[in-house]
Amino acid sequence: MLESPHSLSIEQILTLAGRLDDTPGFDTPRERYRRFLREHAADPVTVRSLVGQCQHAPGEQLQRAFRDLVVYLGRFLGFDPFFGRYVPADGAPAEGRWHSRSRLDVVVSAQAAPASPAGLETIVKSIDALRAAGDIAGRVAGLIVLTSPAGRHRLDEAIAAAALPFPVGVVLVGSLLSMAEAMSSGGITHEHIVRVLESNLPGDVLVDMLERSATRAATSDVVSPESAGPKTGRAAPPLGNASDETSYWIATIGQDHATKPEEFLELVVLRRHVIGVVDSAAGRSTASSGDWVCFYVAGKGVVGHARVSSLGAGAAGLRDAHRFRQLLQVDEVKLNLGAPVALDSETQLRLRTAGLVTSRQAPTLVRISRESFRTLTSPAALPLSG
Repeated sequence: MLESPHSLSIEQILTLAGRLDDTPGFDTPRERYRRFLREHAADPVTVRSLVGQCQHAPGEQLQRAFRDLVVYLGRFLGFDPFFGRYVPADGAPAEGRWHSRSRLDVVVSAQAAPASPAGLETIVKSIDALRAAGDIAGRVAGLIVLTSPAGRHRLDEAIAAAALPFPVGVVLVGSLLSMAEAMSSGGITHEHIVRVLESNLPGDVLVDMLERSATRAATSDVVSPESAGPKTGRAAPPLGNASDETSYWIATIGQDHATKPEEFLELVVLRRHVIGVVDSAAGRSTASSGDWVCFYVAGKGVVGHARVSSLGAGAAGLRDAHRFRQLLQVDEVKLNLGAPVALDSETQLRLRTAGLVTSRQAPTLVRISRESFRTLTSPAALPLSG
């Protein structure tokens, strides 16, 4: 029916499809345009090209085409996309929807700059309409996709003030496209995206992590780990010349019975050089001798680190030692409880995508990158003591 999108501009596609409106029917302009996307826009790169042509262009037709492109993009994030109306109507959702096999439905609103808090009201009304129609039965989230950051601060404030019973995220369309491209290349999974949406963590954080990872991979052959470290002050954990077998972890330290996290670190980890781990949020992976662990207290930050010297012995001082999945003997323990370091965006994402509850009583491990470990434990950020 229509030519390939590679040889057509968005305006040519709309000329062939017809004027977009909410007229129902199989062969209406709206359905011809959406059918064209499903049949010919087969990858995120093609969608990026079409988005780039219409996201900042004036005119009702290009803005409607842009909204449908954003909804259709859910296909490349592992969702089944469902288009909404262009104009709100009583009892009919005005926004598109992504449905996940994990039983999460995401109501998607595409907004041109500047962002308006009114978009939040449209999200809520669309969710109410979908629930009333029985189209949403499980978990739900909202996602507002912006063409630029203009007005984003006001929108974030409106979302925080609304205190809704479901998460509503805000993401730039460029970041959303990057997430789709990363998923197509195997860099992230659908579950990563679902957890980001449900945690209210901005999708831009995920993209930032991916871009920094790509930069590290591109420069790893020319920049040695030693050259990246601080040049003054007490030496940080020796990350240079680390073998592929060395892993870096963050251990979440909660209150253990009547023992506060800080007391546990001082009395057990620092004095007895042992830490019990109830779980690893990295699947079957577990810490090994020679690995490095930093200690995170929820609501405060990273307050020290240690090296794993051996496994499975020395449970003295640990209450109910049988409850731990691993017992780690540690050395080179450094604590600075008075100057915690805030988590970097990559580590925040790893904790959230692991589905971790950081207030749980016993320590849980999450694997982090060498670069994040250095950031959280370097002398420049954390004067070490003990």
